[in-house]
Amino acid sequence: MKVDIPIYHHQIVASNDADAIVDYVREVYKDPEIVNHVDEFVHSCLGGFIHFETANGHHALLLLAPDTATLCHESVHAAWGILDHAGVKVKAKNHEALAYLTGFIFEECHRELGLK
Repeated sequence: MKVDIPIYHHQIVASNDADAIVDYVREVYKDPEIVNHVDEFVHSCLGGFIHFETANGHHALLLLAPDTATLCHESVHAAWGILDHAGVKVKAKNHEALAYLTGFIFEECHRELGLK
């Protein structure tokens, strides 16, 4: 499932299934090193957020969340990563961008993944 983040020109590929994330990476990137890295990562944890840049400069954002609590947690990581890439420095006095983006990512992924 893909979630567009239009204001920051990114797209997150999200799933509640680690094997689906690995299959997506294998099909799209066809780079054994990237596939092995993602496979190792998503199968070693309950959930996760991965942000990497390919050799051709494409940014990949992958989110694994098997349940709502994990999705909430990983949405913060995803929002922080997107903001960091955009050059937005999140601090105690300017965390509103983080809060709004986290909420947007959570809501979109929650609806698409059908988590309860």
